[in-house]
Amino acid sequence: MHSPQPDPSHPAAELLQQAGLFSLKDGQPTRRWHGALARAAGELVSRGESGTDLRLPIVMALHEVLGDSVTENQLVDLVEFMLPVVEAGTDRSDTDPHH
Repeated sequence: MHSPQPDPSHPAAELLQQAGLFSLKDGQPTRRWHGALARAAGELVSRGESGTDLRLPIVMALHEVLGDSVTENQLVDLVEFMLPVVEAGTDRSDTDPHH
């Protein structure tokens, strides 16, 4: 299943690009994003948390990179933007043995 490309006019898109987390040109998360998300997932696993709510590692990854430089409203927009991107990546890695 192919998900639609993220909306480059979304309020979070420019901030994510400026932070080096998302490429508007490619419509894909960057290596920096993947690294932050992997570290967040590793932290959750080390705590013994194995929930399926992807918002928690997304928030942790965003906080690692952006810290307290964003407002709560911006954080909500960022999570709203990245959740379908992460879900699409998760779906792809579940079905693609080369991903």
